[in-house]
Amino acid sequence: MDQWEQIVIKGGGLNGPVIVSSLQELQSLQLRLAQIAREAAQASGEAEPELPQLLQMASTPMEPVEISYLEGPHESFFNMLELDLDGLVVWFQQLRELKQPQRAALYFLRLYRSHSLPEALELMVDLPLLAGDAADVLEEIHEMRGDLDAIPDPFVRYIDWARMAQDWLSQGTLVIFQFEGVEWVVLSPKAK
Repeated sequence: MDQWEQIVIKGGGLNGPVIVSSLQELQSLQLRLAQIAREAAQASGEAEPELPQLLQMASTPMEPVEISYLEGPHESFFNMLELDLDGLVVWFQQLRELKQPQRAALYFLRLYRSHSLPEALELMVDLPLLAGDAADVLEEIHEMRGDLDAIPDPFVRYIDWARMAQDWLSQGTLVIFQFEGVEWVVLSPKAK
């Protein structure tokens, strides 16, 4: 899925703002930042940096960079991530292609659990996350786990899912949050 978007990068020794819209443009910019770092090292009389050092300098320029989403379909998601240059590479390689449930999982793990981007990417795969009303989600979770198989069908309809959801919310077993206009429910690991 090819998405058109513009991301602005300022600072880092650049003469002015640079707009990138692809991984190739970002890699070209990183080469330019490495050249700026090389020239700065030469001007200060330091030894010529080796290639690994140059690549590191390009990822973390001497001057801070400001990265902002100028235009495209995922502005609020991008801004929430607070990406650095390395994170921007991950954006073009993986993040911008995520489906809504994956974006919601990443949003939850970054904002509500304060995980780093690499940690959140790893954890989002196993995050028990469903969209919808908490009571409906709770019923669906119990159906998926097979918990209702042991209860005779006539009695299942008497389960007060809304009340159970309220209890689980107050106990911290369920977490509800809004993302991209959808209510998402996360089941706490202690409830599994």
